[in-house]
Amino acid sequence: MDSDDIASNLYQYAKRWVFVEPKEYDECTSPNHVCSNSRKAIIEAIERLLPHHQSILPCASLSKMLQNARILKASVICRDGFEVRIGRQLDLATMSDLLIATQGCSKEEKYDT
Repeated sequence: MDSDDIASNLYQYAKRWVFVEPKEYDECTSPNHVCSNSRKAIIEAIERLLPHHQSILPCASLSKMLQNARILKASVICRDGFEVRIGRQLDLATMSDLLIATQGCSKEEKYDT
């Protein structure tokens, strides 16, 4: 199987089963919620399985995965892996690819800085 196909399938799986929607954020990120632990383990496994080739996934997809890794409080190694992949293709990224919505209580700021 081609590494592009593997990356694409992993992303589609994450999009369907792992990504936290805004309406789920409060219930899914509570420390006692099973959803949080299983999604965290899955996003960490996906990061380890993703090939390290440049441009294997668009920056927007990697950014979405990083955002969810942060929401789910994935390991530093996992978050670093997504950041490294994004960094390798910064020349191809647009501003909207790199914006990560804030998860804090502040209504004034829309994106993390």
